Amino acid sequence: MARRSSRNTQQEKLDLKSISAAISSIVQPETFLSEKAKEEKTTEVLSFEDALQAIETACRPSTLDSIKSIAESLLSAVLLAGEDVQNWKLLLLTIVRKRYHMKSPEAKSIKKGEEKKEQDQNAFSRDASGHGERLCFYVLLASLHHLSRTPASCIAEYSRKACRCLGRLAIAAGGTRDICYLIEHLVYEDLVQNDVIETRKCEGNKRAISTAVIKLLSSSENEKSSEPTILCDLVKAAADLLDKDFLIIEGRDNNNGLNKDVELQSTINTFVPHHDRGTNERRLVQSIAELMIWSETEHSQSDPKFVQAMADLKSSTLSLLPSNASMDDKIVTNLHVVQTSIRRFRQKLNESSRRQGFSLCSSYTMDPKAVTLSMVKRGREGDVMSLEKLARKKQDKNTMKLISNRFADPSKAVPIQSLRDLCTNWISLLDDKGHDDELGELQLNIQEATVKATIRKLISKIPKISSKKEVVIASLDGKVENDCAAILTAAAMDSKFCLDDECEEKLDRDECTVTLFIKEKRTTVSTLAEVLSLLDGIICTKRCTSNSDDIDTTPATTKDVQNLIERHLGSNSHLLLFASTDVKIEQRVLANLQLEKNHVHCHLTDGFQYRMQREKAKVGDMTITLAWDNECDLDLHCICPNGDHISYSRKEGGGSIGGGYLDVDMNVHGESKEPVENIFFGDAEAGIEAAKGKYKVFVQNYAYHGKTVNDGDPVPWRLRVLKNGKIEDYNGECIGSGSKSNATAVEFEYEGRTSSKPEDVGSALSSSNLVSVTSSTGDSLDSLIGLMSIVEDCDQLTTVQN
Repeated sequence: MARRSSRNTQQEKLDLKSISAAISSIVQPETFLSEKAKEEKTTEVLSFEDALQAIETACRPSTLDSIKSIAESLLSAVLLAGEDVQNWKLLLLTIVRKRYHMKSPEAKSIKKGEEKKEQDQNAFSRDASGHGERLCFYVLLASLHHLSRTPASCIAEYSRKACRCLGRLAIAAGGTRDICYLIEHLVYEDLVQNDVIETRKCEGNKRAISTAVIKLLSSSENEKSSEPTILCDLVKAAADLLDKDFLIIEGRDNNNGLNKDVELQSTINTFVPHHDRGTNERRLVQSIAELMIWSETEHSQSDPKFVQAMADLKSSTLSLLPSNASMDDKIVTNLHVVQTSIRRFRQKLNESSRRQGFSLCSSYTMDPKAVTLSMVKRGREGDVMSLEKLARKKQDKNTMKLISNRFADPSKAVPIQSLRDLCTNWISLLDDKGHDDELGELQLNIQEATVKATIRKLISKIPKISSKKEVVIASLDGKVENDCAAILTAAAMDSKFCLDDECEEKLDRDECTVTLFIKEKRTTVSTLAEVLSLLDGIICTKRCTSNSDDIDTTPATTKDVQNLIERHLGSNSHLLLFASTDVKIEQRVLANLQLEKNHVHCHLTDGFQYRMQREKAKVGDMTITLAWDNECDLDLHCICPNGDHISYSRKEGGGSIGGGYLDVDMNVHGESKEPVENIFFGDAEAGIEAAKGKYKVFVQNYAYHGKTVNDGDPVPWRLRVLKNGKIEDYNGECIGSGSKSNATAVEFEYEGRTSSKPEDVGSALSSSNLVSVTSSTGDSLDSLIGLMSIVEDCDQLTTVQN
């Protein structure tokens, strides 16, 4: 898996000041109308169509240069359009298409993985994913706004009309975010033009606020008799939305919440400017924009304090006295009264939104796919609970996943509990379904962190060794759990392995050379990326090749194991073999191991084998084994070819020769959380075949026991059939209890043994008392931790032998 590229920490900050400065450096009203400038600009592109194409294909703005590039493209298009009304219409349609019709094509390409890695440095950061066209739109409209302030000309007139047209469209199609953000940009431009920003820089914030309020209130009186501007349109739209939301709240309160068809609030209260947002120039802009919007609302007129403070502000600004410190104090004092009233208005809107779970539930009601993981993480507990109720009602599993993962944090990942859990919950690294959304990215990060934590845990349990050791780790039978265990163990033991892809993390381990074999292929695991890639290939390949949950595994043969020992195990070396069943080794090989001072450790990751060994279950020509992981009393049933029914009530059946016997029956009283039941037929080593014919195996939940599973809940189980030297695994569950819970596991026809009789050789388990051969079982993390000291344990055994 390729390592994710780190974000550029030196990325330029795009704020109001820098964006405005970048646009102003390109669109200069005093000079751009000169004939020389016209020639220079119009020769930069071949035609008006080329200028439109440059606007439509503009990249996501991430630097000041990209802001300037967009402004230059617009200026070229404006100069080429000239006085042609049709060209101006085409220009506006291009801007509109880029913002509202194309639906963020670059964001889509990022989702589909179509961008090249070499373009990543120039692409906008993923934090701004989905906002590229919005910022382009703001830059284009701000550029037109600059042009509308040029000396009297057709371009200024057309730019003014274009701004109002785009503003009205933003109100209808762009939503409350576009309205509020455009207001912020336009207010800043007005403050710059009226030298308020320069006043703040030279004379301080109080004088700047006083000056801005005076300019605002005086200009508002003048604009009543003149043609409205785009800023007036946007401010009026924001005020109307606020008034409408208050009417909705009042209607809901009057109905005591009984009217379920009441109209939803808008999102204006989320984005409307307010004086506590931002710092420096932005805070000043937010304060003035807030005053402009709320002074236009009808609801504000219901607050006497607000009305009186606004009247005092207007009287101060209309006085003919020159501005001084006393007047500044008076204006600021009245402004604080206004802001206090506005704070109460906003608090009422926010409380109503939270009561209705607005920020999540309303978005979910309008479009379930609009709710993202980041929204759920930011949501208040009450909002999330309301959203959860809606999602449960609609049986929306995707939203429920978002809610259940809202507290997930890769930095707090813990090691795996068992190999089975790792394989069951694995998410493919190459599956597009998990990579194009926040939840999929989070799950992949957690998965990577979990594997990393597991390897780190194993490394921490490796004891100090006195000399260099060589270890061969192998998994030969193709069982997924064995392969995964071999990979994790090899990564932990190999002193050359780097837990960080760039080897930045140094690991405190003694020198140990590890050779890893998966089946018969020699494999390397030197980095975490290689470990993840190997695990992904093994787990996902097995999933793809299995049409169902049934998995056919061929245990490693005596020949396979002995070939590995003779070819790859040097003197004074160690072999750690992961297997699904007991390993057979000839006596001559066992003797040679002791002569060469080699050591073989066989680890059975298979829970079946461990439980069968614990309960002393027998293996026949054909063996059927049931395992589950709770205290419930599951029963194994088998219908034999002659019609006999083997179960807890009749443990023997199928005929006198080749018949079967239930030798292990557990959890009658719920005494174990790791139970097993077993039926064996015939005796392979004695040459007695199981009866030929059709077998039917099913599982029944006789009764619920313990607290692990609630009454009525599904009880999952695993079943294994061993015949002809091959293992077939099946999975299922029982729901309820008694005969109604019967779940058929498998039906098959047995035609007799086709594989050769098992060799009469020593086994790893039975040979565990030898110094050169040891064994262990288990698929849990604790069982893998026990393998970390295998080299030291072997050295101690050798010392005892000597």
